Amino acid sequence: MVADMHPDMDNNTYRYWGSIMTRIHGRDMTGQSPYDLELADLARSLRKIHSEMIELRTWNSTINTFTRHGGISRMHCALRLPLSDDGQSISHLVVVIDVSITNPEDRRDLLIPTPT
Repeated sequence: MVADMHPDMDNNTYRYWGSIMTRIHGRDMTGQSPYDLELADLARSLRKIHSEMIELRTWNSTINTFTRHGGISRMHCALRLPLSDDGQSISHLVVVIDVSITNPEDRRDLLIPTPT
C-alpha cells in the first residue's frame, strides 16, 4: 500500500490500496482515509501509529490481529516505511503487509486468484 500523508491527518489517504487488501477488508480503500476503515479499533490504532511516525520521522512495524468482514480472524505483519518529498516531513508511507503468519487455512482464500 501507499498512503499520502499531510500535516492535517484528516487529509491522509491511500494512494494505492491493493487487491489483496480489498479481499482482506472487503472494500477498496484507494482514495479513502486510513481512519475510515470499518474496523474502528484498527482505524484508531493506525491514526496513533501514523501520528507517532510523523512526530518521530521513522519507520514502524506492527503485528495486527483483527476480525474482518464475514467474521474471519486475520493476523498480519505491517512494515511502514516513510518517504519524504522535502527531506524533512513524511509525505508518503509505503506499507508492506505479510500474511504468512496467519494460519494457512485462514489465508487460503487470499492465495486463490480471483477470476477476472
